[in-house]
Amino acid sequence: MAAVEDVRYRKILVPLDGSVESERGFRHAVYLASLVRGELTLLHVVDLNRKMSMLERSMAGGYVPTEFKEQGYKLLQPYTKQVPEEVGLDTMVQIGSPADVIVDVAENGGFSMIVLGTRGLGTLQDVILGGVSHSVLHHCSVPVLLVR
Repeated sequence: MAAVEDVRYRKILVPLDGSVESERGFRHAVYLASLVRGELTLLHVVDLNRKMSMLERSMAGGYVPTEFKEQGYKLLQPYTKQVPEEVGLDTMVQIGSPADVIVDVAENGGFSMIVLGTRGLGTLQDVILGGVSHSVLHHCSVPVLLVR
Protein backbone atom coordinates (compact mmCIF):
# COMPACT_ATOMS: atom_id res chain seq x y z
CA MET A 1 0.00 0.00 0.00
CA ALA A 2 1.36 3.40 -0.99
CA ALA A 3 1.94 6.04 1.65
CA VAL A 4 -0.64 8.78 1.80
CA GLU A 5 0.80 12.12 0.75
CA ASP A 6 0.65 14.89 3.36
CA VAL A 7 -1.57 17.44 1.64
CA ARG A 8 -2.42 20.39 3.83
CA TYR A 9 -2.39 23.31 1.46
CA ARG A 10 -0.66 25.59 3.93
CA LYS A 11 0.66 28.13 1.40
CA ILE A 12 -2.15 29.39 -0.83
CA LEU A 13 -1.89 31.82 -3.73
CA VAL A 14 -5.00 33.94 -4.28
CA PRO A 15 -5.07 35.98 -7.51
CA LEU A 16 -7.42 38.97 -7.21
CA ASP A 17 -8.65 41.41 -9.84
CA GLY A 18 -11.43 43.15 -7.91
CA SER A 19 -14.21 41.13 -9.54
CA VAL A 20 -17.04 39.41 -7.69
CA GLU A 21 -15.65 36.09 -8.93
CA SER A 22 -12.18 36.68 -7.52
CA GLU A 23 -13.74 37.78 -4.23
CA ARG A 24 -15.57 34.45 -4.02
CA GLY A 25 -12.27 32.66 -4.51
CA PHE A 26 -10.74 34.83 -1.80
CA ARG A 27 -13.43 33.85 0.72
CA HIS A 28 -12.81 30.15 0.06
CA ALA A 29 -9.05 30.64 0.40
CA VAL A 30 -9.45 32.43 3.74
CA TYR A 31 -11.61 29.58 5.02
CA LEU A 32 -9.12 26.93 3.90
CA ALA A 33 -6.14 28.80 5.35
CA SER A 34 -8.01 29.28 8.63
CA LEU A 35 -8.57 25.52 8.93
CA VAL A 36 -4.85 24.73 8.72
CA ARG A 37 -3.46 28.01 10.08
CA GLY A 38 -1.83 28.47 6.73
CA GLU A 39 -0.54 31.39 4.72
CA LEU A 40 -2.20 33.42 2.00
CA THR A 41 -0.46 35.44 -0.66
CA LEU A 42 -2.81 37.86 -2.35
CA LEU A 43 -1.66 38.54 -5.91
CA HIS A 44 -2.81 41.23 -8.32
CA VAL A 45 -1.46 41.15 -11.85
CA VAL A 46 -1.33 44.39 -13.80
CA ASP A 47 -2.05 43.45 -17.39
CA LEU A 48 -0.39 46.17 -19.48
CA ASN A 49 -2.32 44.98 -22.53
CA ARG A 50 -5.44 46.31 -20.80
CA LYS A 51 -3.81 49.41 -19.30
CA MET A 52 -1.81 50.72 -22.24
CA SER A 53 -2.18 50.58 -26.02
CA MET A 54 0.56 48.94 -28.09
CA LEU A 55 1.72 52.38 -29.18
CA GLU A 56 1.93 53.61 -25.57
CA ARG A 57 3.89 50.49 -24.55
CA SER A 58 6.38 50.90 -27.41
CA MET A 59 6.83 54.62 -26.63
CA ALA A 60 7.36 53.84 -22.93
CA GLY A 61 10.31 51.60 -23.83
CA GLY A 62 9.62 49.08 -21.09
CA TYR A 63 8.85 51.68 -18.43
CA VAL A 64 5.84 50.77 -16.30
CA PRO A 65 4.16 53.73 -14.58
CA THR A 66 4.43 53.32 -10.82
CA GLU A 67 0.77 54.23 -10.40
CA PHE A 68 -0.21 50.87 -11.95
CA LYS A 69 1.51 48.99 -9.13
CA GLU A 70 0.17 51.44 -6.54
CA GLN A 71 -3.37 50.86 -7.84
CA GLY A 72 -2.78 47.12 -7.49
CA TYR A 73 -1.79 47.42 -3.84
CA LYS A 74 -4.80 49.66 -3.20
CA LEU A 75 -7.03 47.00 -4.76
CA LEU A 76 -5.58 44.37 -2.38
CA GLN A 77 -5.82 46.46 0.80
CA PRO A 78 -9.51 45.84 1.63
CA TYR A 79 -8.90 42.09 1.35
CA THR A 80 -6.01 42.20 3.81
CA LYS A 81 -8.33 43.52 6.50
CA GLN A 82 -10.56 40.45 6.14
CA VAL A 83 -7.84 37.89 6.85
CA PRO A 84 -7.86 36.50 10.42
CA GLU A 85 -4.76 37.09 12.54
CA GLU A 86 -3.93 33.38 12.75
CA VAL A 87 -3.48 33.26 8.97
CA GLY A 88 -0.15 34.38 7.56
CA LEU A 89 -0.51 37.08 4.92
CA ASP A 90 1.56 38.52 2.11
CA THR A 91 0.61 40.74 -0.82
CA MET A 92 2.18 40.95 -4.23
CA VAL A 93 1.63 43.01 -7.38
CA GLN A 94 3.25 41.82 -10.59
CA ILE A 95 3.23 43.11 -14.17
CA GLY A 96 2.45 40.85 -17.13
CA SER A 97 -0.03 38.45 -18.61
CA PRO A 98 -2.24 37.33 -15.70
CA ALA A 99 -2.22 33.60 -16.50
CA ASP A 100 1.54 33.51 -17.12
CA VAL A 101 2.33 35.47 -13.97
CA ILE A 102 0.03 33.33 -11.79
CA VAL A 103 1.64 30.12 -13.07
CA ASP A 104 5.15 31.51 -12.63
CA VAL A 105 4.55 32.82 -9.10
CA ALA A 106 2.81 29.59 -8.02
CA GLU A 107 5.49 27.27 -9.37
CA ASN A 108 8.48 29.31 -8.23
CA GLY A 109 7.08 30.49 -4.91
CA GLY A 110 6.60 27.11 -3.24
CA PHE A 111 2.81 27.36 -3.17
CA SER A 112 0.76 24.29 -2.32
CA MET A 113 -2.46 25.54 -3.93
CA ILE A 114 -3.99 28.30 -6.05
CA VAL A 115 -7.55 29.40 -5.28
CA LEU A 116 -8.96 31.19 -8.28
CA GLY A 117 -12.39 32.68 -8.80
CA THR A 118 -13.86 32.03 -12.22
CA ARG A 119 -16.79 33.32 -14.22
CA GLY A 120 -17.61 29.79 -15.28
CA LEU A 121 -18.20 30.63 -18.94
CA GLY A 122 -17.55 27.08 -20.05
CA THR A 123 -14.70 25.41 -21.83
CA LEU A 124 -15.42 26.66 -25.37
CA GLN A 125 -15.84 30.29 -24.32
CA ASP A 126 -12.74 30.10 -22.10
CA VAL A 127 -10.66 28.80 -24.98
CA ILE A 128 -11.99 31.45 -27.36
CA LEU A 129 -11.59 34.26 -24.84
CA GLY A 130 -8.28 32.93 -23.51
CA GLY A 131 -9.65 32.59 -19.99
CA VAL A 132 -7.14 33.08 -17.19
CA SER A 133 -8.53 30.24 -15.08
CA HIS A 134 -8.53 27.87 -18.06
CA SER A 135 -4.91 28.69 -18.85
CA VAL A 136 -3.75 28.39 -15.23
CA LEU A 137 -5.56 25.08 -14.82
CA HIS A 138 -3.91 23.59 -17.89
CA HIS A 139 -0.40 25.00 -17.54
CA CYS A 140 0.34 24.89 -13.81
CA SER A 141 1.69 21.93 -11.87
CA VAL A 142 0.38 23.37 -8.57
CA PRO A 143 -3.13 22.19 -7.56
CA VAL A 144 -5.82 24.70 -8.55
CA LEU A 145 -9.18 25.19 -6.86
CA LEU A 146 -11.60 26.98 -9.18
CA VAL A 147 -14.50 28.71 -7.42
CA ARG A 148 -17.60 29.62 -9.41
